[in-house]
Amino acid sequence: MEEWLSFGKNTFENGLIVFLVFSLLLIVMGIMMTRFVTRLFKRFNERQNQVVQTKTIFLEKVCVSLIRFFIGLLILIQIKAFRNITTAFLGASGILAVVIGFAAQESMANMVGGFFLSIYQPFKVGDSIYVKDKDILGTVEEIGFRHTVIRTLQKTTIIVPNSIMNNTIIENRTENEGLFSQFYFISISYDSSVEKAMTLLQEEILKHPLCIIEQKEDPCHLLVYRLNTYSVDLRATIHAQQYGDFIQITSDLNQQLKVRFEQEGICIPYPSYRIYPKSDQDNS
Repeated sequence: MEEWLSFGKNTFENGLIVFLVFSLLLIVMGIMMTRFVTRLFKRFNERQNQVVQTKTIFLEKVCVSLIRFFIGLLILIQIKAFRNITTAFLGASGILAVVIGFAAQESMANMVGGFFLSIYQPFKVGDSIYVKDKDILGTVEEIGFRHTVIRTLQKTTIIVPNSIMNNTIIENRTENEGLFSQFYFISISYDSSVEKAMTLLQEEILKHPLCIIEQKEDPCHLLVYRLNTYSVDLRATIHAQQYGDFIQITSDLNQQLKVRFEQEGICIPYPSYRIYPKSDQDNS
């Protein structure tokens, strides 16, 4: 029995059998601890709002990662070679710190960025955001240690490092007092009636179910925005409860206004070219 227990003592601190049993117990204990922490945070989040949930999700990942790290460290410590390497590393801790600092500079920047994103919360999980520098529009699905996961309108997943998210310009399209505004543009020809076009434009906006009327006087704030090369450009301001509603509103207005303009004799302009063939007389 003693021979079995002492087998592998040259490699392992207390022999191979004790190492395997001890490692198995640590792994089981680690799984139980991580499940307990996950359930604890899950129950806590069920009673909290989105702001608190974003912070606790990040804290949950920190706790689970620390548990796994220490379980792995306790297992590796039982290996004599690992202890010798650790002692040598500690003896050269100054040089090691510099090397690790350079090697993990980007990773540390992402972890610190994730920490600040979770604490100050320029956006939360579930928010619709637009990252202007990277031209990314989507919904935040996860704020992790290293990266933020964004689900785009095309249902693709974009993973952005936290160091970038922490230093870029982000437009949060969810954090609002309940009313979003956007400009709607449409062009008419110079031969068409501007007054009639503005009347039709306002009628279609006011009767759209997703449009919100903010004020009774000049509800759409209609303007002749620009006298273009071949068109008169009109601009209206439309309001909606959700930012995502503007896609449907714009599509409906384009469809309805094309029909109404055709019925009222208002032309939507487009560039055209007239080609004059060169005659033989011109060549001479």
